[in-house]
Amino acid sequence: MGSSIGVGFAGSVCVVLCERASDALPVRPEISLPLMHSALAGLIGSAAYQLGYAVT
Repeated sequence: MGSSIGVGFAGSVCVVLCERASDALPVRPEISLPLMHSALAGLIGSAAYQLGYAVT
């Protein structure tokens, strides 16, 4: 079971995954690209917008 902690990234609550969530993420990624790769620009921009961050 996960839990949350009061102080976290960017001043927000963070969720902590425990051993029961160990299979929540894949063992190996389907792809591995650097964050500056042009194929990720749209995904990063969309995620940043949803989180209220500016990408420069």
